[in-house]
Amino acid sequence: TLLVAALTAAVAGLAHASWAAALSMPATLRDLLLGANAYGLTDLGSQLVPADSSDRVMAFHLAVYGVLSGATDRGNSVAGSVREFLVLAVVAGALALFLICRQLALGRFTAAAVVLAAYAAPAVAVTQALSPVATLGLTWFSIAGLLIAARPASPGLDRLAALAGLLLLGLAAVLTPVVLVPAAGVLTTALATGVLLPRLPRAGRAVLTTLAFGALVTVTAVLLVRAGSVPTLADGVPVLPDAGPFVVGATIAVVALAAAWRVLFVRPLAVGTLPLVAVVAVPSQHQPAAVVLGTALAALLLGTLIEELVTRPRRRAVRPSAVARVCAVSLTLVTVGGLALLPPQEATGSAGASAASVATWLQTYLPPERRVRVDDQLFVELIRAGVPATRFEREGREPRVGAEPAALEAVRGGGPSDLPVVARFGDGPLAVDVRLLVEDPAAFAEAQELATAAAAAFAEGLAVNPNIDSDDEVKAVLRSGTVDPRMLTVLATAAADYQFTLRSLTPDVGTETGGAVRTVEITDIAELTSAGPTTDGAGVRLRDFFRYQLSRFRPLSQGFDDGTLVVVYDAPSPVGLLP
Repeated sequence: TLLVAALTAAVAGLAHASWAAALSMPATLRDLLLGANAYGLTDLGSQLVPADSSDRVMAFHLAVYGVLSGATDRGNSVAGSVREFLVLAVVAGALALFLICRQLALGRFTAAAVVLAAYAAPAVAVTQALSPVATLGLTWFSIAGLLIAARPASPGLDRLAALAGLLLLGLAAVLTPVVLVPAAGVLTTALATGVLLPRLPRAGRAVLTTLAFGALVTVTAVLLVRAGSVPTLADGVPVLPDAGPFVVGATIAVVALAAAWRVLFVRPLAVGTLPLVAVVAVPSQHQPAAVVLGTALAALLLGTLIEELVTRPRRRAVRPSAVARVCAVSLTLVTVGGLALLPPQEATGSAGASAASVATWLQTYLPPERRVRVDDQLFVELIRAGVPATRFEREGREPRVGAEPAALEAVRGGGPSDLPVVARFGDGPLAVDVRLLVEDPAAFAEAQELATAAAAAFAEGLAVNPNIDSDDEVKAVLRSGTVDPRMLTVLATAAADYQFTLRSLTPDVGTETGGAVRTVEITDIAELTSAGPTTDGAGVRLRDFFRYQLSRFRPLSQGFDDGTLVVVYDAPSPVGLLP
């Protein structure tokens, strides 16, 4: 009864979260994922969500968590919200693993040691910090295993528990496909040994075992063939050290073989874990998740092996019905108590680029007619941040009739590309890059190097011009070669008729240090006449001097801010303008 109540409460919570999010009814699964992702990113700020279904589901988990816990109302950062959510996920997964150990008749101290080994191992701790999806997948996998193996005494309740376990296993597979490997391995072994469906005829058992083994081979092959690149940190260092996966894989194999040999009642789990060693050992994008899952399973098998060798004959297992009741009550209390009492935590690392920062840059440094190519994910984020849809070209879709082709593209993830970066927001895999679409990136890179050298040489004349006053910091920026050549040209021309002070030359808003300089603040403006410098109306005339330049040299905006003339040029800066 308590288990049914807990599941009903969970469904009600999801329904409430969806209603509070005001999501329209989706026509397709793609629309559902896109809508969930948009809501999560809107209410929780920025979060790494590549074009991958597992990360979209993770975004939806965070969105639901934000609704139920009020993380957004507390002003939590994304990293802080993720940490809060992962604390609850780890607690729930650890509790489920502890109850599985108790169901296998392990002692309390052994069960606690298994949980510590599964969640506190250095390799797992590092991977969990960089792969929250794997952590959540392990949690659902553990709870699913508990519900499937509990087998409550009530006929209706055992079917409901098994169904809930299968649903959670499916959700874990969406988040982390690696969980399908041990699941298929356990299914194959259980069918072959008669643990599952013991009354099945031999012919039928052979057919089902063959099908299960085929599914196991297929899943493992697909994960290894379509593996993708090995995850790395922001500076290119691999998530796991070179020898780490081999040590973990060898440990899992030894523990699984020993458990299968000496402990008969965990043989399906032990043998089913062995195929996971291949995913752990082969470098791929699934390697961190496989290490997380494999370490937890190895800890469980090792605890069972030690308990069996030390305490024989084995004590009677805890009644499954009692386990189901304890699981339902404990998970409900942990979830409700955690959501109500867990304090907010601030981010300790980079939370990535918020859509608002990217939107501010687009509307500050791009003219209305210049369009940016984006994928569906980033399109929704930027629309929610207030950027008009007419400023985008959707990736994979036909451009609007009469619209100019996109000159820039914005991508989330900061992956490798030969295209020149115009602006970057955030660090590493959480970055958003705005790139210039060019046909020959290599030739453009050479031209850009020449343009930087030409800008530095041209700016040297401005730095020593007697009509242009500036401090050492501004002169250093001038000599760096990062100042927009159009700005340099107009400033040099204006210096023939005006005296002024360059108060600041600032890189684009939100970009990393060293970005292109397209904004200048000018003060102390005086007009040179035959009678000498005069300040009456000189600032307005210099503003108009910028405003009425030829289109190629005309700034995007010019105006006064508290008496300071602020001139902004649009992105990207032209190449080859200066000799």
